[in-house]
Amino acid sequence: MAIKSDSAGGLTTLSFESHIVPEFITDNATPTSLRPHSLSEYYVNGGLVPAATPQNDNVPTTGTIQFSDFYGAVNVIKVEFFELDTNNNYYLDKDGVSISISKSSQVNLYNIADTFVPNVSNEQNVPFEFIIDSDACFNSSMQSGGYFGDLSITNKGIIAGRGGNGGSNGGNGNSGTAAIRITHNANKITIDNLGGGIIAGGGGGGRGDTVSAYGSSAKAGGGGGWNGGDGGNSNVSGLSGSDTSSGGNGNLVKSKSDANAGGNGANRARNDNGLNGGFAGSGAGGLGGGGGGGNHVGSNNEQTANDASAGSGGGGGNKIIANASGGSGGVYSPAFAPLHAGGPGGGGGTNTNSGSSGSAAGGGGGWGAAGGGSGSNGGKALQRTGTVTSITYTTGTGTYYGTKDT
Repeated sequence: MAIKSDSAGGLTTLSFESHIVPEFITDNATPTSLRPHSLSEYYVNGGLVPAATPQNDNVPTTGTIQFSDFYGAVNVIKVEFFELDTNNNYYLDKDGVSISISKSSQVNLYNIADTFVPNVSNEQNVPFEFIIDSDACFNSSMQSGGYFGDLSITNKGIIAGRGGNGGSNGGNGNSGTAAIRITHNANKITIDNLGGGIIAGGGGGGRGDTVSAYGSSAKAGGGGGWNGGDGGNSNVSGLSGSDTSSGGNGNLVKSKSDANAGGNGANRARNDNGLNGGFAGSGAGGLGGGGGGGNHVGSNNEQTANDASAGSGGGGGNKIIANASGGSGGVYSPAFAPLHAGGPGGGGGTNTNSGSSGSAAGGGGGWGAAGGGSGSNGGKALQRTGTVTSITYTTGTGTYYGTKDT
């Protein structure tokens, strides 16, 4: 972890074998006799020593090179995340101490990097590689969090954005969030999604729907998007007041074997002057996106008696391996109401599919997909909001769900 400086570390003499070689040759499987043993093989950007300001500024790219150039020099710093338990990951800090970090945290890579090597003028110019092990999972986005000169993310596990909540009381839902968010300016970003790795944006929330007639109103809730999107609430109102029902809770992905559907929505109905002429059901929770709720309003021919019913949306599930089926939309039955309006809810999105629109509330989107009923967008696999000189996606065979910014 960096060669000590002559001033701060009390190191008066550098040893080639004890200081320079161990810092830049990290493959212990390479026999000592085969490791580079000439200073001319340790130029910056020559394959062993990375560019890093200010740590490696004294190491030349060509020409005269000497031992004293390497005081304070540093190699790429690698931080690897492993699964600790069902809800947590861990990594080793610069002192080798295990640090627990929740799978549901919005992990900030810049803040972690700063504990290894403090930034200079709000810029982290030491190259960092963050590695997500095959059993590790981050389900609420990973963000760069600050300026990096050279940032690599190597994924063998799961990096996922949160699903958007379904629209409540007839309103629109929330968008799914991106799996990886490049939130600040950067020079070089490299994404290496290896075999078995999954980088997936959250599903978008389905739009709710409102039907108003005959003195009553029925507002259905949209389905929640894949990876934790909650179903939207529903509301019914008439001459005698109003009632609300909550949407089903979403489930967050925590492992590649998860297969938990979101919670089912609920139905709420009001009857004025004794009419019970129709019915609309709630959306079911899905392994992918949750189903949208249905809605119904009805009246007798004289419009002296009214009824209204509306279903809330089902929650989005956490299954990341096919087949992640969407939840069914809420049913619609006008039954005995001579005058009626409304419709069924749309089903949730399966796998990479968007939620269905239905005639009432839309279903939540699947992996990185939009919610139904002109609902909200699914999250991107990688979203860039800062200015980045270069973003490189390697040829790793991992899977992306959602678009990738360049």
